[in-house]
Amino acid sequence: MSIVIKELDQDMICSANRNSMSGKRGDLAAESYQCYCDTMSEWPVSEAKKQELLDKTFTVWQEILRHEAQHVSVTVAGPSGYRAERMDHSDKILSLSNEFAIWFSKIECQVNESLYERDKGKKLISMIKWVDYHNSNPAKYLVDLAHYDKEKFLELYEQLLPKYHWRKNTRVAKAYEGVKSGEIQEIKAEIFFQDENFKAYVEGDRAYIRFPIEPKRQLKVAMKSRGWWWNSREAAWSTYLDRLDKEWVSTISERYKEYL
Repeated sequence: MSIVIKELDQDMICSANRNSMSGKRGDLAAESYQCYCDTMSEWPVSEAKKQELLDKTFTVWQEILRHEAQHVSVTVAGPSGYRAERMDHSDKILSLSNEFAIWFSKIECQVNESLYERDKGKKLISMIKWVDYHNSNPAKYLVDLAHYDKEKFLELYEQLLPKYHWRKNTRVAKAYEGVKSGEIQEIKAEIFFQDENFKAYVEGDRAYIRFPIEPKRQLKVAMKSRGWWWNSREAAWSTYLDRLDKEWVSTISERYKEYL
């Protein structure tokens, strides 16, 4: 399947140009539309999903362009003797454009989040430094770091120990001994299923599913009924390993394709 970027109505583009003081209003609208479409065409989502997004974009921009074609500014309409309030479509144009921009930004954030492989070690290191800077005990984050970057954990533990004086029976001190003895192993993500619609992986004691674009309500309901919940920290859906049904996960794209 190849995607199709639909062309905006050329007559409306010409009308918008004629009614604008610069003579370029329609062309500028068409350029903005094309930029949005080009960006979406590069997103790592299925061709069907791209086409759905592109079609929605076309519908919205056709409506914006319709108002652009009818809009005559007050500065032009007044001296011409036209009823300026009937010719002024600026409020509607701004409203539609703003709604589209918010929608596009939300989808783009979801796609970017799916592309960004979260480096938990770096994130934890930043948090540890931030907490310590504010003179709070970063032991909780250090314990987590022991599972993602053992070398950095040892370095930060030894650096911060004189300040916080962690006792031997604390979790962070036990983690230190565990890393030194080799008992604590680093946690690594293991991908067990991936296609153009989502990625599923196991990390630690949980399984995760990350969609590049938020699925529709019907799929969310199905996932909740099978013990999955939204994990905001991971920006993914998660469940415990004893609830994981890998066979069901592998059928999501086919079984729920209209809800992806």
